[in-house]
Amino acid sequence: MSNSSQALSPVLPLTSFGNVLMFLFNILLAATIIFLNVSVSLAILLDGALRGENRFMYMLSTCLSDVCTGVSYYYAGVLDVRDSFDSPTRTYYIVPTFLGLSYMAILAAQADRYHAVVSPFKYSQRMTRNRTLLVILACWVYAFLIVAANNLVTIGVAKRITSFGSLVGNILTVIIMIGLNIQLFVIMLVFLFVILFIRFPVGKD
Repeated sequence: MSNSSQALSPVLPLTSFGNVLMFLFNILLAATIIFLNVSVSLAILLDGALRGENRFMYMLSTCLSDVCTGVSYYYAGVLDVRDSFDSPTRTYYIVPTFLGLSYMAILAAQADRYHAVVSPFKYSQRMTRNRTLLVILACWVYAFLIVAANNLVTIGVAKRITSFGSLVGNILTVIIMIGLNIQLFVIMLVFLFVILFIRFPVGKD
């Protein structure tokens, strides 16, 4: 048997009933991912009110990347694929990039919601539709620039690029998911104390 035929074999050999069920489950999982995300995308695209809000643009970007993940799962999830630098069946890091794009869209949406809560009056002026779409486009361009760099350089340089990208992603995660949420928590505490002070002023009998 040639290397290509071995590489394109299922993840588990279809020699038992359990393995066949797992194989069918992976196919059903990919189909479900595609169906659900296409349904959400159509709901957003067909509703003018949803299209008018920036947060649904981030959701639309997430749905698009998840649809690509579902389609690619028929190859990377169902078949025995090794996505390493020297693997003959690698996806050139395109498949993991779709997962990273979903993650980046969630981070961008989190920062967008923080801006909307902290500066609600300036938010509508700063974050216009075009700027929101530019943020989403920048995420996609950045992700595939990393993919292109990984595939155009040597393995050693590609590993350093991957490490740098992971470092940047971790730093952004800490800043956005932890730092911004702590600030939102502090804002809510201050708001709560102000409400309590107004309702129950100090020194009032």
